[in-house]
Amino acid sequence: MKHAQLVIGTAGAGKSTYCSTIMQHCEASRRTVHAMNLDPAAEYLAYTPSIDIRDLITLEEVMDDLRYGPNGGLVYCLEYLLDNFEWMENELDDYQDDYLIIDCPGQIELYTHFPVMKDFVGHLQRLGYQVVVVYLMDAQFTDDAAKFISGSLAALSAMIQLELPHINVLSKIDIYLQRHTTPDGTQPRRLGRRLDRFLNFDINRLLTDKNRRGDMDRPIARSNVQQGNFASLNSAVARLLEEYNMVSFLPLDITDEDSIELVLSHADHAIQYGEDLEPREPKVRLCPAPRPRGQVSSRIGPPSRRPRPSLTLPSGRPTRSDRPSPAPTDPGTRRRRLECANLAVGTPQYKRKPTTDPEPRMRRAHMFACLLALLFFFLHALIPLLGAGPGPGKGPAPGHCGVLRGKKRPDT
Repeated sequence: MKHAQLVIGTAGAGKSTYCSTIMQHCEASRRTVHAMNLDPAAEYLAYTPSIDIRDLITLEEVMDDLRYGPNGGLVYCLEYLLDNFEWMENELDDYQDDYLIIDCPGQIELYTHFPVMKDFVGHLQRLGYQVVVVYLMDAQFTDDAAKFISGSLAALSAMIQLELPHINVLSKIDIYLQRHTTPDGTQPRRLGRRLDRFLNFDINRLLTDKNRRGDMDRPIARSNVQQGNFASLNSAVARLLEEYNMVSFLPLDITDEDSIELVLSHADHAIQYGEDLEPREPKVRLCPAPRPRGQVSSRIGPPSRRPRPSLTLPSGRPTRSDRPSPAPTDPGTRRRRLECANLAVGTPQYKRKPTTDPEPRMRRAHMFACLLALLFFFLHALIPLLGAGPGPGKGPAPGHCGVLRGKKRPDT
């Protein structure tokens, strides 16, 4: 199964930085990932692309030869890529089973109006790729509720146009936090709750809530979504987002590994990455058999070629070096060999020895006998109380109140 991420978003949302961050994170976890650049106007990239559209066509060439503007030239470059998709297929042959991250241009009309990106994704799907869309939006859009609603509406338009699994990411969280950090290194207490309100936003609350401007310690100013003659229009647009109920955001802080892993795990789950991979068997390291003392390794040479000098005392008694070496009896050596043998056959390294001390058994027997005696005492005391009442002509039993279940005892 082939997998790919289509990274889209507005200009300056941090798409190239996102691709570079994901590649570094995957390389650190020993995961093969390749990047593809689809921006023919890019001059600098924070990563080294494995596939680059600039090798086929550039925006500068189109503007010089055809006298197109930047937007028209960009559309022409992508259409030229679709007309010559054989070049892309030849480039993809070298990365058949690898994970692709596709860095797209920042013109939002490519995803909301023109069908060029949808046709490109269709070509990838015919090649067997599972594609997920990662839409990036700058965290500064949360400074104004009206700006945030417009960005959410653009994300919804891209979702409807591309018809693919879609993940919305609120990027540059680290820059947003630094901007609202005071010189002494502290942050406003309500900053985290303010971000949470935009990650899983409520349209009605955004329309009626007040919005902070500038410094977080200044008085709260009313948002412009409810001011002027466009309040009803803003409410209608907000109701559109509420009716679809498809837009929510994930925070991305490139300085936090947990935040990067959260976004990557959502993207992998959307395209079912890893479900077709076979689990790796753990490698078991077997300990070598102990070599008798005095034996030389075969890599050095047989013992016959390396004779050991033998010294003889004047009395003719052989020295210690000529005596047969006894087997090692060190307890630590035996324990290590036993652990290696258990690891080789797949058994636990440590086993609990059976208890041979009789004292615990005697204590348990004594406690059991005491419980039986206590139970017999209580039964012996309850039997007279549970027995029949007094016979004829006898009064109530000692300590008996003479009343049974709320009724008087009949006279005899």
